[in-house]
Amino acid sequence: MQFIDTDTKRPESGLIQKAANFLRDNYPIVFPTDTTWGILMRMDAINAEKLHKLRRENLSKPFLAVIPEGFDWKSLVDTNKLPKENFGKVNNFWPGTNTLLFPKALHLRYPQGSSIALRMPAYIDNPAFNLLLKMCNFPLLAPSFNRPGESVILTKEEAIEKFAELPYAFWDKAYRPLKPSALWDLTGIPIVQLR
Repeated sequence: MQFIDTDTKRPESGLIQKAANFLRDNYPIVFPTDTTWGILMRMDAINAEKLHKLRRENLSKPFLAVIPEGFDWKSLVDTNKLPKENFGKVNNFWPGTNTLLFPKALHLRYPQGSSIALRMPAYIDNPAFNLLLKMCNFPLLAPSFNRPGESVILTKEEAIEKFAELPYAFWDKAYRPLKPSALWDLTGIPIVQLR
């Protein structure tokens, strides 16, 4: 695993472009997100399978996807199945650390089920992550940097011990994870908080 020093508060655009290029080329990277350390990959079924194998978990649990501010989230959602009352409420949750569960657009091969979980982070929470999302301008799978039932990895030593097979880790030694995002189900009425 190659560690690349990163500053989440004052990102260097060349360094973030390097991360975006890795993601565009379908490499997994470790990156400090708006909530916790994440293993990021471009959203598609093949990359999801790779992430499930890395994390040693069941394929039946889909990952959330993160999208940049201004991204057309409706392109990932079956808007015919989304209650009309919930359209205008999306702006109450985004941008920010809220993950929203929507009916999944029919053209998507991933996730396999009928819903998709999306988060649109705010710039203020992590300028480097926000810049990365803008440079990519495609949805990213963003599971936390740990295996199910284990705590999030916080040190380089733990990272090497548990995920040596990952090629790149963009590492900010000053970064501290926050609490997980709140999860809201917008597939029905009323909107329900699941986490």
